[in-house]
Amino acid sequence: MDNSQVNCCIVISRVFPFPLMTGAIQYSAQIIKQLSTVFDRVEVICSSTDKKYRGESFVEFPPNVYFFTYRPSYLSLLGKVFTMQPLAALKLDCTDGRGIIKDRLNVNPDSHVAIDHIGSSWSLKLLEAHLSGSNRMIYCTHNEEFSTRISLASSETKNPFKYLAHKLDAFRAYLVDKRVFKSASLVTCISNDDLNKYSSLYKFRELKLLTAIYEGPI
Repeated sequence: MDNSQVNCCIVISRVFPFPLMTGAIQYSAQIIKQLSTVFDRVEVICSSTDKKYRGESFVEFPPNVYFFTYRPSYLSLLGKVFTMQPLAALKLDCTDGRGIIKDRLNVNPDSHVAIDHIGSSWSLKLLEAHLSGSNRMIYCTHNEEFSTRISLASSETKNPFKYLAHKLDAFRAYLVDKRVFKSASLVTCISNDDLNKYSSLYKFRELKLLTAIYEGPI
């Protein structure tokens, strides 16, 4: 089949979404399955400590879902300080992952893209360059990250270094989310509380509630 004629969505996710060991992984798996009902082909690019997959499908997912994986590399402590990416994204950004994204975008130049979790926002610059302002980006949030990190900072009453680290990460998360919201045509939220927070913070209208038990269309 000629992929250029297929309605495709490339999903940038954090980790291989199976086995379903955590709530976050279950939610990512749910997002992927929902997207597979909308698009003819879904390609998931994610990190994995297992062997590298290059377009394999698995019985745990619909047959039109294909996985491309890479091994993440980690920045030094100094690298983590001098960056504007939130820590969740720094853990996954690497040359191998960027190479796979470039390759799949070249194969599927008219594809939609979905960023699953703020931890996948390391891919944003690549995706923005490819989309060039077109209306084809979906942002699937797991939590409203700015408020979450501010709360973590407030709880660090005895460790000023952790307090500052969480404050800095909250600032990074705010800037990244604000940037993604400008590029996205649709943002999904896991709860009404998050939906209201995002609406207040970023004045974004195209918000859709996608709870952990949601089974309808995206």
